[in-house]
Amino acid sequence: MRKQIIILISLAVIAVLCAGGLGYYTKVKQTTQPQMISVIAVEPIVKTIQIPQRECHDVIKSKLVKNPKENFFNHLFDSKNNPKYIKQTSTHKVCDNIMIESQITTGYIAHYQLGNYVESLVVHSPPPLNVTMPLTGLQQYQQMESKVSIQ
Repeated sequence: MRKQIIILISLAVIAVLCAGGLGYYTKVKQTTQPQMISVIAVEPIVKTIQIPQRECHDVIKSKLVKNPKENFFNHLFDSKNNPKYIKQTSTHKVCDNIMIESQITTGYIAHYQLGNYVESLVVHSPPPLNVTMPLTGLQQYQQMESKVSIQ
């Protein structure tokens, strides 16, 4: 009788171990299959930057100066053609540094559906819309650490 109890307990332990092993195998098998996602929206990340620019324009100055041709006799007899003062103009260039706003795209936010959930991920380039792919397929679109430089 004692042998039969030991055999029954051994069989029960073996059955529990087999059930656990089967459950573990099923779970491992399910996690090794790629999770499929569907890209449902992509929106750009836009940043406004200031770009310095030099802007130049001409400035015209005018002033009245004494007419070098005017003398006492010219003024008395021919004041229309020889006025006492004449207008003298000069032009010079004035330049200012101004800041112009510009918008650049620094990346994209990809919204994707995984089962019943909608998730988001910042990516460097936009993935195609309404495409089903493995979740690991988004890695090719992920942003690499880089600095944006404008020259």
